[in-house]
Amino acid sequence: MFRLQVLISFTVALVLVIALPAWADNDKQDMARRAMLAGEVAPLSELLAVVEQNYQGDVLKVELEDEDADKWGGTGDGKIFIYEIKILTVRGNLVKLKYDAKSLKLLATNDYDRQNRYDSND
Repeated sequence: MFRLQVLISFTVALVLVIALPAWADNDKQDMARRAMLAGEVAPLSELLAVVEQNYQGDVLKVELEDEDADKWGGTGDGKIFIYEIKILTVRGNLVKLKYDAKSLKLLATNDYDRQNRYDSND
């Protein structure tokens, strides 16, 4: 009987561990959808157009995150949505970019190799 209880407990715990990340993903998807419908974030297509105009390479990953506004110069305890993008440049470098998700203003980058950006005269 004790072995059966341990086996059942272990099975329930395993199911919960496997299912929790799926629930978390649904929460993030819901958050992103609500934010876009409320006008708090620009559509992904607009972001990709901005990135494509400024950087040469392939977009590997895009994440939408909510961060403390004061980290980015805001005031109070509000949140700001940030698009975080990873690009593999034509030169083989990994560039990380952070954009304000509403205004699409570039907030931060690790792009030390300026040759990854298109020249404004091109």
